[in-house]
Amino acid sequence: MLQSLRFVAAGAADLKMGHLLNIEETYNATCGQHTFRWVYPIQHTTHDLTATPAYEAGELTGFRVARGLTAASSRRMPPMLGDDCSREAGQPAGSKVDAICFESSTTSWGLRMRSGNASHYVELRREPSPPRPEPPSKYSPPDCPVPA
Repeated sequence: MLQSLRFVAAGAADLKMGHLLNIEETYNATCGQHTFRWVYPIQHTTHDLTATPAYEAGELTGFRVARGLTAASSRRMPPMLGDDCSREAGQPAGSKVDAICFESSTTSWGLRMRSGNASHYVELRREPSPPRPEPPSKYSPPDCPVPA
């Protein structure tokens, strides 16, 4: 463990860390003649972190991690009736969502570390998140299309 800390400390000047929050929603959708489960990223937020080597009596003991000065967030609208779904469903170009029903939502938190060309992500927690109102649907549960 100490050897790993020394290795990371040696590259600390180049070490970039970030805290990530992701929200994904899962829908059952019909696109053309195909019904499929669509996992759709709704929100992605990154907070940059600073990592400073911590020493005690001249020995490296770990890192002090603090929130950095920058953050970025993106949010997408959920898929809706009439949206293009050809790529997600493997259907011909121009295929549209004919029916869609909300199934579930998941929130995950993680830590991303990068140094040079190396990158590592550790998922710290994943749990169901409270659903938000679903978009207009051709069907309502329990009549939602279900993938085979």
